[in-house]
This record gives sequence, structure tokens and C-alpha cells, in this order.
Amino acid sequence: MAIEALRYFYEDCPELPVIAAGSLLEFALSSANLTMPVGRVDYFYLGPMTFSEFLAATGSEDLWTSAADISRLTQTDHVQLYDKFKEFLFVGGMPEAILAFKEDGISSVSAVHRSIVLTYRDDFPKYSKRFSVEHVAEAFNYCGMNAGLRIVYSKALPELGSRSMKKAIGLLAMAKIVLPVYLSPGHLFPLQGHRVEKVFKSYFLDVGLANSIRKIKWRHISSLDNSKLSTLGFMVEQFVAQHLYYQDKGSDEPHLEYWLREGKMRNAEVDFLVEQDLKVTPIEVKAKKSGALRSLHQFAFEHKVEKALRLNLSIPAKETIETEISNNEGRHKVKYSLESLPVYLVEALIDRLQMEE
Repeated sequence: MAIEALRYFYEDCPELPVIAAGSLLEFALSSANLTMPVGRVDYFYLGPMTFSEFLAATGSEDLWTSAADISRLTQTDHVQLYDKFKEFLFVGGMPEAILAFKEDGISSVSAVHRSIVLTYRDDFPKYSKRFSVEHVAEAFNYCGMNAGLRIVYSKALPELGSRSMKKAIGLLAMAKIVLPVYLSPGHLFPLQGHRVEKVFKSYFLDVGLANSIRKIKWRHISSLDNSKLSTLGFMVEQFVAQHLYYQDKGSDEPHLEYWLREGKMRNAEVDFLVEQDLKVTPIEVKAKKSGALRSLHQFAFEHKVEKALRLNLSIPAKETIETEISNNEGRHKVKYSLESLPVYLVEALIDRLQMEE
């Protein structure tokens, strides 16, 4: 196998960088018959192109440069970036789709998406010895259609059965087609080491591909203003998830966690948790300009956090939250700092949090 031959490049041509990539490469790497050249291979985890890379590739790099300095974001920039954000929701981050958009316009993108989705489906039979091709294909479709939902194996595709569904999604997660966001208690470090493996929300490889599987067209997205985009709020969460998932920018195996407190009457859920310097920052994603923050209040109280983040469709804002929550022990005061940012600046948010470590 070509992968096993990489050691000879290292030994005979050490000055020559070699990159191994391919469709469902992770499936091949996990093969029991594969002998990896230990000490000869470095791993880099590469996801779809980001929003800032999309802007750079389509000639709007200056717009990102000015907006990434959050304090300088103007209303004019905000309007322009919102339009570009809607384009990204449709085009997504797959390089071929972005290239088609750049060269031939928005009308050429759907064909590229269909081709990529069909290519994935055509590749599944290569691994039929490991698992039922039909089961993987059905799980692929299910996860694309239901990005952001908690996966319960017995309910997701009951006709497959829990065991088959678990294996199929496990393979897709290994290939980074499915991005599992695991439940975390939110106060044990590192978050990745204390996550609850049996409970997770599933996001998809790319928002553009997910929308293609859902049969969402450009006309569905282009006509939406801030107030109406909430009707397709799952896309906003998917956008944030695929950026946060690769927050380490390829250096470490990607991971992401969320928090959930189940109650008899109402659940409290924080969409994403980001860890830096033994502190957890809760992140709520709101497709609407505003919305209830009960879950953030609950998390801030239980974990004594000083800062929380809200990603929505409004210009940046900061405020101090002072409120009360109720539980079985009575009413409790809660106070924390809340920073709201437009969702398209999630990359700038990641960079800033890493600088604070």
C-alpha cells in the first residue's frame, strides 16, 4: 500500500515533503492489516475552507481584514459581511465548490455539491468488507439531513437497529464526515478527557453539502434578512460547529463539547464549550437577534463563570447580565459578562480566545 511506502521517502528523500490524502483516507488508516511507518508520519487534520478563506478566495479579503478587528466593525461592513455569510451558507467550504462559485457564479455550485455527495456514496462500497454499504449510506443521509440534533441510535434509523447505526456513524465520524459534539459536565479539565461518549449532537462535514442533501436552494437563502434567517437556524449552528471543530487549526485531533442539564419540565443546554487556560467559555448560537438566555444563566450559576459568548446576527455588543434563577433550593442571583458577536466572526473569536491563554 502507498501509505506504507512513505517511510522510504523519509529515509531516502528527507528533504521532500510528501502529503498523503484521499477519499475516506481514515478508513484505510484504521485497517488492521496496515503497518504504519512509526515516527515517519505527522498527522494534520484538515477541514473545509473557513469563512475567511472563502472571502480571500473570492476577492473579499480586505473586508475580513477590517472586520476581524472587532472593535472596528462598521454597520457598512456588517451589511456586506452578512451578504457574504449567506453566500457561504450555500456554497460552503469545499474547495471545488468555492472554485466553481468564483469562476462560474452561484448557479454552478449545486452541481458540484451533487458530485461530491455522489462521490462519497460511491466510495462506501470500497469498505463493504468492514460494514454494510447501505447502512453507512443511510447514516450519511440521516446526518446530513439532521445536523445539530442529538443522536439516539435506537431512534435515528430504527429500521437499522442501534448496533448498526452506532457502527455506521462511528465510521463516518472517524472519516470526519460527521462531527460529533459530545456532552461535557463543563467543569472537569480537559473537556475532551471527561466528555460523555454515549451522548452527542451530530453536525456534518460542511454546511454547503448539508444544505445540498436537504435540497435547500440558493433562492431559499438569498431572500432571507436577519429576522427571517432564524427559520433556517440549523445552518447557523452548522456554520459555527464546523469552524469551532477545527479550532486547533489541524495541529491536534479535532473535538468539540456542549453542556446539557436535563430537567423534568425544561432542559438547559449550552450549544458549545470552549476551553482555554483551565477556564470554560460557554457559547450560545442564536439565529435571531435576541432570545432567552436561560441556559447560559444556569451554566453561569452552576460553574461560576465570569464570561459567556453569544453568536447572533447583530453587530458586536457587551453587557453585564444580572438576573436570578430558580432551582429546588430556591432563587439565586447570577452575574456574568456577556459578549455578543455576529456569527460570521467566529474565527476572530477563536483567535482572540487562544491569545488569552
